[in-house]
Amino acid sequence: MKDGHRRSFVKTISYRFSSTILTAVIVFIFTRHFTLSLGVGAAEWIFKSLWYYFHERMWNWYKWGKH
Repeated sequence: MKDGHRRSFVKTISYRFSSTILTAVIVFIFTRHFTLSLGVGAAEWIFKSLWYYFHERMWNWYKWGKH
């Protein structure tokens, strides 16, 4: 059974949201610069969201591990 495009998109958004918050918090802990933390979080959100979506879609090509 394959995930549809909509499901992959929603999974992408939910995963990226939580991961971006974590990244921004880590950057803030190390730098104590709120603006830098937001900038890194924003860039990370955009680039890693695209990467995750395409990664997820590539995995749908393989039957390995599916029942």
